[in-house]
Amino acid sequence: MMPATTHRHLRALLAAAACLLALAAVLVAAPARALADGTVQVGDPAAPTSSLSYLAQIVYDGPLRAGPSESAAVTGAVSTKTHWGGQTQLLVLGSARTGGDLWLNVRVDGRPNGHNGWISGALAQVTTTGYRIEVSRASKSLRLFNGGRQIKSIKVVVGAPGTPTPAGSFAIADKLQVTDTNNFLGSWVLPLTAYSDILRTFDGGQGQIALHGRGGASLKVPVGKAASHGCVRIENTNINRIAALVPTGTPVNIS
Repeated sequence: MMPATTHRHLRALLAAAACLLALAAVLVAAPARALADGTVQVGDPAAPTSSLSYLAQIVYDGPLRAGPSESAAVTGAVSTKTHWGGQTQLLVLGSARTGGDLWLNVRVDGRPNGHNGWISGALAQVTTTGYRIEVSRASKSLRLFNGGRQIKSIKVVVGAPGTPTPAGSFAIADKLQVTDTNNFLGSWVLPLTAYSDILRTFDGGQGQIALHGRGGASLKVPVGKAASHGCVRIENTNINRIAALVPTGTPVNIS
């Protein structure tokens, strides 16, 4: 779990330097011909698969809606920046066309877990990634895939029995580098669109779950244990590699 003091510290780091990695991605062009019945046209962003996910980098602030239409109820908003100061990039769950306009169904950061909504395609630049992360609470392990191929399998610390890591389909909300590697959170914090099912708040924060490194007191618990407040703790060498490879918006499935 990420304490509020850490949020403030990380925001200061982000303001002081551009510590997020810029990762290249393939720009997906919108199809030229629109369908009037609202069905998804070939080439439009689709739901994540085992080998490919679409990501929506938010380039304009705008409303989040309950459906793929300007007349659908507004349920929230999307911004170009996360509340940590990084560039907002959301996992696309599907798409539709209404009156020829592209709409994207996106996973957003916030309670309840599994929160999603629709945004106009005009608010985003769509890219793709082959990366995906799977966390197993039973085996206390994390597996990293690219293009459907497993490229890393490691042991991690998951939530303790009383404060379990929540299960579900999530995404990486931001990537935050920590300069003091002796910090409890280690070298990187990758907040997820996941929140504790047990802790509504934690140390002044909202009970948000993250993948993060290990340092200071967190080194007392070896990997392969269930001992955290819900976050997934990863050896610094491994979280460094993951942070260098995966873009924000990457799907993270926890079972």
